[in-house]
Amino acid sequence: MIKGLFLRSIGLLATAAGTWLVLALVVYLLLPRTIETIYQGRVRDILQHSCGRFLSDPLLYTLEPGVCRFANPEFDTRVVVDADGFRNAREHSGNGPIRVAVTGDSHAMGWGVEQGEKIASLIAADPRFTVRDLAMSSYGTARELVAVLRHAHDADVIVIQYCDNDSAENAAFLRDPADFFSNAAARAAAYATDVRIEMARTEASPLVRAGLRWTIAALARTWHLLYLPPHSAGPTPSRVMDQEAALFAGVLAHFKADLEGKTVLVFDSQPRRPRPAFAETFKKALSAKGMGQVAVLDLVGTLGPRDFFHIDEHMRPSGHTKIAARIVDELGKPGRLPNR
Repeated sequence: MIKGLFLRSIGLLATAAGTWLVLALVVYLLLPRTIETIYQGRVRDILQHSCGRFLSDPLLYTLEPGVCRFANPEFDTRVVVDADGFRNAREHSGNGPIRVAVTGDSHAMGWGVEQGEKIASLIAADPRFTVRDLAMSSYGTARELVAVLRHAHDADVIVIQYCDNDSAENAAFLRDPADFFSNAAARAAAYATDVRIEMARTEASPLVRAGLRWTIAALARTWHLLYLPPHSAGPTPSRVMDQEAALFAGVLAHFKADLEGKTVLVFDSQPRRPRPAFAETFKKALSAKGMGQVAVLDLVGTLGPRDFFHIDEHMRPSGHTKIAARIVDELGKPGRLPNR
């Protein structure tokens, strides 16, 4: 009797596991965008909302100093925040003679990875460097450079991560840089209102939200174990990337005097893909603005599908490791670093 009960239990478990695998495959093939929409609209916690603080200045927000837990279905991380509101911990900053500032948005700051796994921390493992991480989720290039000049103006090297969603902020900045700075308090208040509206609109009941989070986590884990690649977006039209590059180069040109004498390195980080035409397009735009000394890193061939989460659009630790290694290699080229 016991043996029969045991065998029936094994059969039920095998049936349940098989049913789940079939269901997971069907969802992967037919409904990946639906799962992403549910995740982004009903389930996802946003770092600057959960751990942030609003500011009446051009940055609009940073993180609250201290330690904050930031978790979503595919990760559970501990975020250490310095007194200025950025993700820095003394043990991951290095103590080398060459000062490096890393900036960018959520892709650079390590959304979904632990403190020691993010790009800035991995660069700091090289004994040549002391690194300040000034990346912040949803910052555009303009705010990224404001943060660097405010908190790491003496940096020898500035590493800038670019994402295509930077272009809207960059366009707004270039339309009227003076307004971007002078109306900071009004912009911060408007942003805080937008955040409250967004959070109220996407809020689900605790029970429904917990169920959705569990289901999404289980789907993502199953897809990863089956070695299924994350779905990626299609290529960016060349005219759109030309516009992005022109705006980015325009912002850097505005800060040209502040960047003089510094090594500036740019790389592209997008949801689940590097863009093949990025390096060529951005080099051309930078040269046209008299910023040809800025180095542009081509990550095509460096990152693969397994370097990204399945449902969240950000990089796993392996993606940060690969990018940090490429940056360190690039900075090791003759003439890139000051003699120290």
